[in-house]
Amino acid sequence: MKLMLSFRSILGALTLLLATCGLSSIQAAEGNPSVYAQLSSSKTQVSKEPQLVAMGNEDGISGIDHPSPEKVVIKQSGNYFLMVAGQIGADKSAKEAGGYVDMWLVQNGKVVENSGVRQFVEQKDSTSVLIFQGVTALKAGDTISIGYAASKPSLGLIFTPAPAKESAIASIVFSLFKL
Repeated sequence: MKLMLSFRSILGALTLLLATCGLSSIQAAEGNPSVYAQLSSSKTQVSKEPQLVAMGNEDGISGIDHPSPEKVVIKQSGNYFLMVAGQIGADKSAKEAGGYVDMWLVQNGKVVENSGVRQFVEQKDSTSVLIFQGVTALKAGDTISIGYAASKPSLGLIFTPAPAKESAIASIVFSLFKL
């Protein structure tokens, strides 16, 4: 049995969890639309040098600007939940793996302290998902980006095209919503 989770089902589950805990809902209400973004990428991104992740696909967005693939701009001040999931591995040029990929949050062009995560890549033909999440206060006009770098130039965020009757596997999925 395959488990397919859409952004709306994840959003619904988080809403139920928040409501159970007595916290605010993220569901749209009349006159009070939800503020969220879910972005992804359909390209492999590898680099040994620190780079900003390109998230060219807008899978869903409301109340947040996405002026370039590398960043979002907050329109409403408040507390936000964010989650990033990178498909970590080696690209086709890799002769061997044996290295790591780091990802971190960038706010207003500066690296956010204690936001980094690392995944070791043991085999060149395997991938794994590197996730980080957090809650932070953001102001209108703040920019949010995701940084990444690898220990070898063939390691990074790997896009996998869709096989027959399946979904493609994005190299990155970035979700952000106002609490």
